Amino acid sequence: MSTMGMRIRRRRKQLGMSLDKLAEKAGVSKSYLQAIETREANLSVDKAKALAAALNLTVDGLLHGDSTATDADRLFEERFRQLSERDKNLLRQLVDTMWLELQQENKNGK
Repeated sequence: MSTMGMRIRRRRKQLGMSLDKLAEKAGVSKSYLQAIETREANLSVDKAKALAAALNLTVDGLLHGDSTATDADRLFEERFRQLSERDKNLLRQLVDTMWLELQQENKNGK
C-alpha cells in the first residue's frame, strides 16, 4: 500500500515536475513538500486541495489513491469517445505536437 507521500512523489515524477515547480504551483515551500513526501510532515486540508490541483488529481485520489481522473479528465474522455476516428486522430496529432512543445519549453526553463 502506498502512502500519500509516495503517491505525491510518483505523480510529480509522472508529470515531469521538480520539487521546486510543484511547490511553486501548490503554494508551499520546497522543504514542506519534501517533508510530506518523506512522511515527516502532515498535510492540512487546504494544502491537500492545493497539491491535488497542482498534480491534476482529485483530493480523494491524492489522499487515498482511488482516482487520478479529475472531472475535467472524465469530461474530455467522454467527448473524445464521441468523436469519429478521423477526428480522434487529428486530436491525437494536436496533443502530441503540444506535448512536444511543452517539453521543449520545460527544458529551456520557460
